[in-house]
Amino acid sequence: MKKLLFKPAMPGIPASGGFTSSSATSSNCGIKLFDIKRKAITAMVLLGFFLVCFTTIENLDGKWIGLLKTDQGDEYPLLYNFRVDNDQLTGTAKTPKGEMKINDGTMNGNKFTFNVIVSRMEIDHSGQFYGDSVGMDLSLGDVKSHVTLKRGDK
Repeated sequence: MKKLLFKPAMPGIPASGGFTSSSATSSNCGIKLFDIKRKAITAMVLLGFFLVCFTTIENLDGKWIGLLKTDQGDEYPLLYNFRVDNDQLTGTAKTPKGEMKINDGTMNGNKFTFNVIVSRMEIDHSGQFYGDSVGMDLSLGDVKSHVTLKRGDK
């Protein structure tokens, strides 16, 4: 009678040390589970990355400064203090004529509109937020101007 030199420790593993079909199936399940975990972790990392990017992109809040130059050669320093809440834009505009409240402000993606009243005249503003700057068109009737704003001190 022959004695076995190696006794299988687990069912499904023959004395030769190879795998049978039942152990190969459980091994494949481990690989599938690993793939699912890897895909889930990758998806969470990408989602976090996009949330950080969108938070940074949509940050119009704060002080913005610019210099409005007219066709006549006059220059007017401008200071805007914006506050965005969902799709509503509020804040103030400061010019040499004083500080005015932003009225009827709306935000749609990176574009916005509002108006301010200076000496009983309504000046319409429409602009676009570019992350590090703001391009804005001002109009008072037929008179139109463009100004570029840069972020001011926080």
